[in-house]
Amino acid sequence: KFWALLAAPLHATPHSPFPAAQRKGPGDRGKTRHEQQHLYRRIFLSLLFVLLLARSILPVEAGRAQPDFERLIGSPGRLSAYWHDQRWTAGDEYACALYAQAAVLEALGYNFERELADMRALGQRDGWYSPQSGTIGLGQPLRAKDVPFEVFGSPIVPPISPARALARLQRALLAGRYPLVNLDAQRLSYYHGSAIRWHTLWVTGMRLDAAGHVITIIASDSYRGAAVEYPVDEFMAAWGSVEFNYYAIFVEDSRRAEKRLVEIDPVRISPAL
Repeated sequence: KFWALLAAPLHATPHSPFPAAQRKGPGDRGKTRHEQQHLYRRIFLSLLFVLLLARSILPVEAGRAQPDFERLIGSPGRLSAYWHDQRWTAGDEYACALYAQAAVLEALGYNFERELADMRALGQRDGWYSPQSGTIGLGQPLRAKDVPFEVFGSPIVPPISPARALARLQRALLAGRYPLVNLDAQRLSYYHGSAIRWHTLWVTGMRLDAAGHVITIIASDSYRGAAVEYPVDEFMAAWGSVEFNYYAIFVEDSRRAEKRLVEIDPVRISPAL
């Protein structure tokens, strides 16, 4: 009866000259057919609204939440303020390591131009820098200023696994350190076929997918830009080349020991790595 009344027309039937609102049956207790139809429809619509509302506020099925953003380790945006372009300075074609270390010193409160000039002079005097061939190693100008740093990897140590190297790089960023890495730029698609071979980058961040896997390494690259993203596979292949074996230094910011560069939900790293 409910569904029949719900579907029934609201106008008078063809068998009666009077509108439905004026006709009353013996068992309707004063209600007209027209009023009953409206009543049932209102009840139906009310129940439908309640069901839809309840469905919208019920919790979703259990499972891993998928964020609508990619997670970030590091502060590439903030640190991009310390990027300097080496491409247009005559005589600095092989000075990427000097630019990276001077930029880190600038982030620590030093003057970039003054430190860069001092590095050129110090490196040529002590034999670890030449304008014609570049730099041997990293950290000499930092050590001269008693800036603490940790050395990781080297071509003279046993081969390091990519997983261990990536974990150490993550840990350095999470600890608020500034990683400087040497790599074979020819293994990066951007530099493939160019004149750039041995290169130094300041790693300022990592981008992770929703599952927590690193997808890109973000670097301050004095030959390319302030916050360049390299695919993690390319970067690890270039950094792990036999010439470097994941060689890097992780520079401490002793002035702000409490600082943390984590911006969004860092990944968990196994302490065994």
